Amino acid sequence: MYIPDHGFVRQLVRYDRKLSARWSPLKERWVICRRIPAPSRLYDVDVAVLTVEQEGGGYRCLDQRTLDILKACDTHVHGVDPLLDEVEQANAQMSQEIDKDFANHNEAWLKDYEPIIKREMADDMGAINVPKEDVWNDLDEQMGGTLEETLA
Repeated sequence: MYIPDHGFVRQLVRYDRKLSARWSPLKERWVICRRIPAPSRLYDVDVAVLTVEQEGGGYRCLDQRTLDILKACDTHVHGVDPLLDEVEQANAQMSQEIDKDFANHNEAWLKDYEPIIKREMADDMGAINVPKEDVWNDLDEQMGGTLEETLA
């Protein structure tokens, strides 16, 4: 059985007296538990609040990061509104980054293809008086068959 660091436990209890750190043999990770009343109200039960692990799921020791995560996620102390505000800010920032990337992508595309488009449009300038048959023939070639058959 593993015993959590005494200094960490002191800080944890100082933050909330109902919190404790335990080793979970099934998960092979530290788990932060909170004592809550049982449904019968006759005794208290420990409920897992947080599994302490790296972002990729690897092992992480008990340290200040664990306390920071607990404080950030504690809706009993802070309420839900600040947490929702943080989520909305993060979503707005992500949306702005996506819009910026999209605008940069469009600018780069336009920079690459603008000379080609201008050159192709220059060939068509003044081509209003082109006979209808020439336009139909060009469209037939692009469609891979006769345009009249496609429309029929």
